[in-house]
Amino acid sequence: MRGNGRTRFSQVRMDRGIRQEDLAKLADVTLSSIQRFEREGIGAARVSTAARIAAVLMCRIEDLLD
Repeated sequence: MRGNGRTRFSQVRMDRGIRQEDLAKLADVTLSSIQRFEREGIGAARVSTAARIAAVLMCRIEDLLD
């Protein structure tokens, strides 16, 4: 988690201007999973899930890891 209390994942999502709900739909992930990844980081996600999220956010998986 960064000093501002946000995970890198949440910061990238906000920088891209994508709502949690929209990211969940586009990446075929539940909204509750997106919310959990934002709280706890995306490190525990399956690689396939992280890859779909990264593709939607147009970044590398590594860019989302704390």
